[in-house]
Amino acid sequence: MKKILTLVCVFASMMAAHAQSFDIRYKGASLADGEVINIEGHLDPDWGDEPIWSFDTNPSGADFEGLFVYNTSSSDIKVDAKIEISDNTLVEFGQYPIGDVSWCMGEKCEMVKDITHELNGVTIKAGAKASGQYHVIVPDGRHGAMTTKMTVTSGGVSKSIVIKMSNVENGINDATQGINAKEVARYTIDGRLLSTPAKGVNIVKMSDGKSVKQLVR
Repeated sequence: MKKILTLVCVFASMMAAHAQSFDIRYKGASLADGEVINIEGHLDPDWGDEPIWSFDTNPSGADFEGLFVYNTSSSDIKVDAKIEISDNTLVEFGQYPIGDVSWCMGEKCEMVKDITHELNGVTIKAGAKASGQYHVIVPDGRHGAMTTKMTVTSGGVSKSIVIKMSNVENGINDATQGINAKEVARYTIDGRLLSTPAKGVNIVKMSDGKSVKQLVR
């Protein structure tokens, strides 16, 4: 009986050791495995010589108001993190100073040069938070979308989230998305064809096959 009890205790200890010791959170809320977060870009006209679109999981600059990894255990842990970029029409790697992706996990920050990137061996103190800052900048006029899968692993346990970014159909700036594209049709928000711009939100169909939203005041 004593041997059985010992085995049960050992098994319980093993299970505890493999229990998830971290949580991925965004804007204070815990994210489920595979959950998608959408990042809205903002146009910054004062950056460098030309405006850029900036997408940031921590737009305020504060470490823990956006995306972070939280060590929920009572001891320090090490995490390995990996990102995998897909559906990318926003950046061309190496186009510094615009068209770049940077990524931080805790104290490690690196420029992302390819569709996959790893930041391994990041230490997170007991009960502490590590920023998961992910920042994408693209020139105004380049429109598209990017999807990134971020996976964090510690103690043999993994959790992934998906980050989606897009500046397609994002207001009046999209009317200029194609230098050679021309307007071929215009509709109201409920689908009625317009012969001239109408006050409110117009859906503009372009010659390159894209449709954009335009606010007419």
